[in-house]
Amino acid sequence: MIIGVRHGERANKSKIQSEIDKIEKRYDVHLTDKGSEQGSTSGKVLKELIGDKKAIIICSPFLRTIQTAVQAAQHLNVYNNTIYLQNEVGEILIDEDFECNPFPNIHLNTGGFSKIKE
Repeated sequence: MIIGVRHGERANKSKIQSEIDKIEKRYDVHLTDKGSEQGSTSGKVLKELIGDKKAIIICSPFLRTIQTAVQAAQHLNVYNNTIYLQNEVGEILIDEDFECNPFPNIHLNTGGFSKIKE
């Protein structure tokens, strides 16, 4: 079974000024508090769907997707306690969201799956 999950609310799309003020890298923004809650909720819903079966989490190398994956993983039986980063999994880069190509500045996966462990 393959299940796709979108990241939670990103700071540059928030209506809360304090979240916008925390942005450090415009090309790789963090999740808002609401976005973190959404990631956790995604994990809870996935847990209801798959129970204790092993889950493999693959996400793009953007900060907000990693943060969402970490929040979701806390509720799942994640294979090898690992979140795999894959730069081919991601969004279309549109001018509205990016002033320039962010890939040279974020964690890129150049040698297969990268891992994030506890």
